[in-house]
Amino acid sequence: MSSYMNMERVMDTPERPIGYWLRHLDTLIERRFAATLGDIGLVRRDWQVLNTVARQPRDRAGVAAALAPFWTDDERDADGVLSDLAARGWLDLGDPVTLTATGRTAYDGVAERIGRDRETLTAGLAPGEYAEVVRVLAVMAGNAERSLAC
Repeated sequence: MSSYMNMERVMDTPERPIGYWLRHLDTLIERRFAATLGDIGLVRRDWQVLNTVARQPRDRAGVAAALAPFWTDDERDADGVLSDLAARGWLDLGDPVTLTATGRTAYDGVAERIGRDRETLTAGLAPGEYAEVVRVLAVMAGNAERSLAC
């Protein structure tokens, strides 16, 4: 019996596979970010940079490295986002990159909006289910990474 057939026996295969739900959810999250942040001229990548710098100031290369998994070829790069946020007066591009006082105020307002979206996204989950979903996805990603390293 093939390993695929064996896998089907041990998994209760849903009507739509995990790949569908991952892509669908990511698309919806992207749309939610646009709706939540569009009125202040921000997108998801702006939030990711702000949040990364707010949590742990680091140099420009460190910001880019921390966010590398999120960037695609058709988007602004980390330097572009850093420059845009600095032009707003929200970031000091020294070494390390830090939030300015204005940036901290802006970050707090954006974080509040994002927090409301997260509450909406996780509504109906029992305590611990979100953490379990993230854990399971991390295990699956690790398995895929190891299999591709061969």
